[in-house]
Amino acid sequence: VSSEFRLWSLFTVMSIVDVLTIPSMLLPKAAHKSSWLSLHFLRTLHVFGAYEQISSYGSDDSTRRGLISMILRFVVLVSCFAGAILVLEVLGEIPALDHLELSTDMGDISFFTMVYWIVETITTVGYGDYHPTTWLARVVTACLMVTGFAFLGLEMERIFSIMARNKKFAGSYIKTSRSHVVLVGGGVQQTDELLLLAFTEELFHPSYHRQWPDLLIMAADAASVERAKDILDQQLQWQARQQVYYLAGSPLNEQDLMRSRCDCAAMVCVISDTTGKKDPADEDKETLMRALSVRHTVPQTPLRVMLLLQASRETATGIGIPPRFCFAMNEMKDSLFWQSCRCKGWNTLLCNLMVTTGDEEVSPDNLAASPWLEEYVCGMGYEVYG
Repeated sequence: VSSEFRLWSLFTVMSIVDVLTIPSMLLPKAAHKSSWLSLHFLRTLHVFGAYEQISSYGSDDSTRRGLISMILRFVVLVSCFAGAILVLEVLGEIPALDHLELSTDMGDISFFTMVYWIVETITTVGYGDYHPTTWLARVVTACLMVTGFAFLGLEMERIFSIMARNKKFAGSYIKTSRSHVVLVGGGVQQTDELLLLAFTEELFHPSYHRQWPDLLIMAADAASVERAKDILDQQLQWQARQQVYYLAGSPLNEQDLMRSRCDCAAMVCVISDTTGKKDPADEDKETLMRALSVRHTVPQTPLRVMLLLQASRETATGIGIPPRFCFAMNEMKDSLFWQSCRCKGWNTLLCNLMVTTGDEEVSPDNLAASPWLEEYVCGMGYEVYG
């Protein structure tokens, strides 16, 4: 357990909430009677996170799930702000700020009071608890109302524009502290479901969830991106979905490669479509074009290319893509078939070395019933990384 401990996990929002609320819950009841200050209302923040995690494992209707999520957000927002304002009002004013207030015809005011009133005025709430009394102050307030309202409208329009652009997957990936992998190619464009699920299940395997990278999926049109998103939203667990990003763009376009930050990506993977919707030779030609564009634009970024035909792999080597960067599916299938005929169990051994397997995938009851399984599961735990 200690080997998986990460110091940063102590400073997450939920961890801070636990530190502020759990110790007081462990005090004797007598201590609660003599103290009115409580931050237990912050624990409502756990409600929304718990629901999101639970719903990620079910097949609940997305509309119903969205409605429940919206209601929970509203309940958590109201509870937290109501509790915070109650605590702050009972505590009273900060002693150091008492001497900052000045008595005027407008009332007892200070700089902080005016900041509150300005925000109240710009947002057109207007409680009426304060109002200017001098002629000059009223002129400035009138200017504030006009310019503030215009400023707020323009900024809101800008925010909605950004949201609409991101909704159409036309935004840009913002680099985080985590590494990120970019996934492009016919497998994404044609929404090769089996291939996408196999790729993401291995990338986001629970055995090394603390090292999960961000995954950026890019296809040429928003419809293809939307299909890929729908598939992964249904299959990936909630934590993994938070690290998957989607963009509409082409790897043949340098600007789109920069939007996806391929220049600092841990790897760019170009995968071919295996559904057979297109001729394999034509599919490989498009894959090679995408791979060449990536290699020419960001030569320093590691590249992996999945082709379909052995001849295409030879072509890739001839045009400058190193052999270690690409492989052909059909060539690999033929080799695996031949080796499995020579050596029984070869495919099982190779798959166990390439696919991540956790201990939880075999139940203890089965291990007890079949002693040989213990050694088999131990061997499945060994993996090869390249």
